[in-house]
Amino acid sequence: MRDSKKRFSDKKIKDYYEDVARKKGDADNYWAKGFFQSLLIEKIELLLKDVNKKNVLDIGCGDGRVTAYLSLNHNKIVGMDIAYTRLLRAKQKILSASTSSLFLQSYAETQLFKENTFDLVVCTEVLEHVQDDDALIKSISYYLKDDGLAIISIPTVSLSRYTDMYKFKRPIYFDPVEHLREYAYYRIPWFKNDFVKIRYLIDKYNKYGLTVKKKYGVGFELPLAVKRYLLGRLIEKCVRKKKINRILSAMPILRKLCVYTVFVLKK
Repeated sequence: MRDSKKRFSDKKIKDYYEDVARKKGDADNYWAKGFFQSLLIEKIELLLKDVNKKNVLDIGCGDGRVTAYLSLNHNKIVGMDIAYTRLLRAKQKILSASTSSLFLQSYAETQLFKENTFDLVVCTEVLEHVQDDDALIKSISYYLKDDGLAIISIPTVSLSRYTDMYKFKRPIYFDPVEHLREYAYYRIPWFKNDFVKIRYLIDKYNKYGLTVKKKYGVGFELPLAVKRYLLGRLIEKCVRKKKINRILSAMPILRKLCVYTVFVLKK
């Protein structure tokens, strides 16, 4: 698997993400504006809308987009991130004066809290970045109270990437620089050691007492080969409409071939 590649020192990792945070600025100004990324944020916020939990932990909170949304409905919010610059931005986005908030600079896998501390743990687009995803999942379960919920999102190999890898006969990664591993629902025969199967990830959830309550596909993308033709470009315009894309992403045959997967887990 790709996550077996050489590990970097903790200091180098921290310095790298701090440098990225300073150079690129607030992720709301670039990352969140992408079509598929905006669909993911909307899905996360929709899932959180009706969740009434008092104590919430946002692991890998980044610049605080999700943390700020959480602060509207929850009494106590803790945000964790490796980049101090992003934590400062996140703190400024807490909108509710009645919300108690705490922001900590730390590696996601590090256990900082007592067992059974939080009612809800949110971890969006983090598992693929950390040195040890097993340790992070273990920590999430450790933090959660009995009957607590976790919402985790990861990038997954989409239909578009499957077809492109078949055509070009080389692995294509969502982010070849920052991602230490990437996940796929289906075995990729040409590069069977380059991607982690979702089944193995679910096994890790179960190993630490987390049960998948729901899982959602987010962001359906047409293969590049289809978009090259006139009819394909017309279909692409329809697929790029959010309402239509949400319908396609919810179809059983397509939801495992989306850009992202969101898990709702219960302890």
